[in-house]
Amino acid sequence: MRPRGTRAAVAALAIGAALVAASCGSPGTAAPAGPGSGDEGPGARLTYVMTDHAFSGPDHVEAGPVRLTAVNEGRTYHQLTVARVDDGATVDEVTAAAAEGDTTAVEEMTTAHGGVNLLDPGGSGTAELSLDEPGRYVLLCFMVEPDGHSHLMAGMTAPLTVTATTATHAEPPPADAHISMRDFAYDVDATSLQGARRVSFDNDGTVDHEAIVVRLRPGRTNADLLTYLGARQAGQDLPLSEAPGEAIGGPGATGPGRSTVVDLDLTPGDYAIFCAIPDPEHDGMPHLAEGMSTTFTIR
Repeated sequence: MRPRGTRAAVAALAIGAALVAASCGSPGTAAPAGPGSGDEGPGARLTYVMTDHAFSGPDHVEAGPVRLTAVNEGRTYHQLTVARVDDGATVDEVTAAAAEGDTTAVEEMTTAHGGVNLLDPGGSGTAELSLDEPGRYVLLCFMVEPDGHSHLMAGMTAPLTVTATTATHAEPPPADAHISMRDFAYDVDATSLQGARRVSFDNDGTVDHEAIVVRLRPGRTNADLLTYLGARQAGQDLPLSEAPGEAIGGPGATGPGRSTVVDLDLTPGDYAIFCAIPDPEHDGMPHLAEGMSTTFTIR
């Protein structure tokens, strides 16, 4: 996972805080794939409830495709990122670094596998991940509040063990549409998104990318959104009711060469997407400031 820096990341991730959070898992197992609509795909089903500030859900699952649902029952924005703990590191080391607010260490010890991005309070989102490599994983929230307090420091991590299996899985059905995430831009074909539900976000870049998807409120613009985010980054604790849009999910941090398929309720209207991951090679500048932000319209 690409390092996000320390103090620089706090400032940059406050942008994500305008629209992010979550963790502390409770024991449980994943539900096996069962009957459902044909487009839900194979593999296990994982559901996590996000509160202020914890995850509640399964703590182990068999390797393979996973359909992960996150439900935000908190009073603020939340998101859920799944990352594999790299060989040579331990879950305890990752959670200890998180408790210290050392996001650089956290990301240097993990590999991003996607997840469900920012959700408004009361919202839910679903992502299809490929957890094909057995090992230790963690659920993470990189939200930083306007006052600088990190949700990681509040203990918002949870372990997930992926166990080996001899089971075989059918290939998931094709996504309805694709969005390419590059260094540092999105390739979006708005025409292909009309009527789409399952959208694949493909990381064709060389570093981790995410996509925070926001449905803009009537009469509001992407410029309004960026102004709101900038004010939050500057430390203004603006109420959620003043947000120019509704955060409806998107893929969490996804490593190079990987894809995350997410369910999106793309009702008619204007949408904005952006990546808030900071770039340590440019003093923690978030990717959106490097051009990784765009809009599209669903008619």
